[in-house]
Amino acid sequence: MFRFCSIFASLLVLFLSTLRVDAAQLPEQGQPAAVNPPRLMLWSWQKIEDLSAIDTSKVGVALLVGRFTVDQNKISLEPRLSQLRLPPGCYREAVARVEMQQMPDQRKMEEVSAKLAHSIVNLVLAHSHYDGLQIDFDAKQLERPFYVHLLKQLRAQLPPGLTLSMTALASWSQGDPWLRQAIADDHLPVDYVVPMFFTMGVGKEQALRLLQENLPKPFNGHSSIGFSIGEAAAISQISSKLNNLDRIYLFCSPGWQHDRIKYAGKLVDQNLLKEKNNGI
Repeated sequence: MFRFCSIFASLLVLFLSTLRVDAAQLPEQGQPAAVNPPRLMLWSWQKIEDLSAIDTSKVGVALLVGRFTVDQNKISLEPRLSQLRLPPGCYREAVARVEMQQMPDQRKMEEVSAKLAHSIVNLVLAHSHYDGLQIDFDAKQLERPFYVHLLKQLRAQLPPGLTLSMTALASWSQGDPWLRQAIADDHLPVDYVVPMFFTMGVGKEQALRLLQENLPKPFNGHSSIGFSIGEAAAISQISSKLNNLDRIYLFCSPGWQHDRIKYAGKLVDQNLLKEKNNGI
């Protein structure tokens, strides 16, 4: 009897904790989605944020829904716990962060990638409406075949109406040809790629110099770039070329607040807030 009560209590705690996670991690249900994706997207990570004042005709939100860790043949999930407020009609893109502790066995690679894709899709579809899914995975060289399998599995399991995109290290768009080859040779089914020009570490100055000379060639006909408002110099270096980009993603490490959204708008010469909320 004691054992039964113990098991029941454990299941009850797990059920309640799942409800708490669902309520905390996602914006309100039943909000109509934007029809067309905006050019400007704000990345929302593990911070409590109120983005209800953004102008949905100009800006959308790419929000982290969970961090998935692959440890050989095991997959674990750290779901989003921070609350996020979004306005009705906001274009929303779910972002799944993938980290690799240890590669799966070679004979299990396709099986584990399919299992991971299933977990990601289930998380995205189980909650409020999303317009797309973005994968954030800084795959090392030996991890890239796994990444290709994962993206193919995701496209096969996602509803046709959801876009599938991926972030990319800056080097993948400037010197390392693996991603372009994968898109061409392996028919990688991504709608667009977002090279990230921030927190680059070694090689940062060279990457920014190359960026100033030329924007990265488009992937699949789409030209997108990600910046951090904490590294405004990178944005200012190509301010005259921003109009040539199909999509711009902005990251704010401390978390988005009203003044930081206004500052981000100044960097890209846009007012990202609703007129009626200016000055609040």
